[in-house]
Amino acid sequence: MKLTGSTFGGISSSMMALFRIYVRLRSFFRQQIASRCLLGSNLLICHLFDDNKDPSLWVVCTSESTQEGSCGLSCHIECALQHEKAGVVDHGQLMQLDGGYCCASCGTVTGILGCWKKQLVIVKDARRVDVLNYRIYLRYRLLDGTSKFKELHQIVVEAKAKLETEVGPFNGVSAKMARGIVSRLSIASDMQNLCSLAIEKADSWLATVPSVNPDFTDGSLIRST
Repeated sequence: MKLTGSTFGGISSSMMALFRIYVRLRSFFRQQIASRCLLGSNLLICHLFDDNKDPSLWVVCTSESTQEGSCGLSCHIECALQHEKAGVVDHGQLMQLDGGYCCASCGTVTGILGCWKKQLVIVKDARRVDVLNYRIYLRYRLLDGTSKFKELHQIVVEAKAKLETEVGPFNGVSAKMARGIVSRLSIASDMQNLCSLAIEKADSWLATVPSVNPDFTDGSLIRST
């Protein structure tokens, strides 16, 4: 029923308070739905909502140099790896990547070293062994087979080997891995040192990225013409 002036005047203050709460809640939920739809449309390949909303698990089409043409859309790192859009990929003359990401939307190739470094920062601060495990394995896969970043990748290979010695293979099921605390591992200090070293070397590499060459990426791309 449409409220008239006289009807409005007859509504108690408590009813008005409830009505204001209802309006605010409706506005809040509409904003949440809108933001989830936007997020879902921006996550390429799978187009799924990301309930965790964890950007550290996304790779973004944006250059680590001043390269133009990147679209800024995001993709799960896992999706990019599974669809051979990120990491080290060899499709002959069609496409070759070495530490790069080929955007699933616009096809622009950008570097992933900044993303790789971000994972190591999270690894360094990780408290749970399962988080440590997953982030190390993600970094390992991103540069597995690299020719350009061998020195950086070797640090992750060493960290992966130490972690597997302590908690078992990454593809296995371990109670220590599932519920363990990183600080209780005998290799905790080794992992910290390796992560710090890798971050330092990544920073040194990123500092050499040209800031004026629009054709530069720290990945590589070859397309047939």
